[in-house]
Amino acid sequence: MAREWPHLVDFDELVRLHREGKLEAYRDEMNRQFVNQTPERRGRRHRVEQLLFQIQAAQTRSKNGLGASLRLSKMMFQKLDELNGFFCAQKNSSKQNPEAKKKVASAQILAFTDQEDS
Repeated sequence: MAREWPHLVDFDELVRLHREGKLEAYRDEMNRQFVNQTPERRGRRHRVEQLLFQIQAAQTRSKNGLGASLRLSKMMFQKLDELNGFFCAQKNSSKQNPEAKKKVASAQILAFTDQEDS
């Protein structure tokens, strides 16, 4: 099933929405649509809701748009640093244990015979 993305307006429309004081309502609606279209499997929707909450909290705590942008940028770089540390740790653990790469999963294949109903 293909996901239908919300209709995004062009820049001039965003400027008009800002001048009319409707930009935040548009942003909230786009966020709501995105969350609603996120699959619930493996907690994805919940993680998106948590991320949206963190973003909104950072925006609320900031006194202006520039402050919010700086907070969000810091959040992104912190997450990137965490991911980088995770991948480096994975890479180093495989270098330290070369046998980890050589292990191949194996399984015993069971033969099933057809049984006729008596």
